Amino acid sequence: MRRSLFISINRRLSSRIAIVFATVSVLVVALGSLAVPLALAAAAPTATTGAAQQVAFASATVTGKVNPSGSATSYHFEYGPTASYGMQTSSASAGAGTTDVAVQQSLSGLAPSTTYHYSLVATSAGGTVDGHDATFATTPTPAPAATTSAPTAVTSA
Repeated sequence: MRRSLFISINRRLSSRIAIVFATVSVLVVALGSLAVPLALAAAAPTATTGAAQQVAFASATVTGKVNPSGSATSYHFEYGPTASYGMQTSSASAGAGTTDVAVQQSLSGLAPSTTYHYSLVATSAGGTVDGHDATFATTPTPAPAATTSAPTAVTSA
């Protein structure tokens, strides 16, 4: 339909106007059909390591905030007895929003009376970002509880 429209218009116009019209038409069609790949780079997420909570002799809950910056983002915590960590939690989703998301994960199987380092790590198409290193100390193993009751079934020998 477009081609027949150009032909009928060109027949009615003088050759000079038709050439200008044809040139403009080709230019508009050419610009409209350009497929310029403008892949915008995804913004990196942010990760802010928070405080440890509910610290006990063998467990703790680590917290933080992740801002996905508009891309699907996952997070995990790295932790261990040194800043080299050595252990990590399983990954979880922080979504793809543009505001801070409060996150937390429970750690178990920790050694009593031990200082642990931990850091929040967020990953998206924009990259991987580590939060700052933080620490907490587990409590000592609680002393066993013992109770003394009155003797029962006492007999004389």
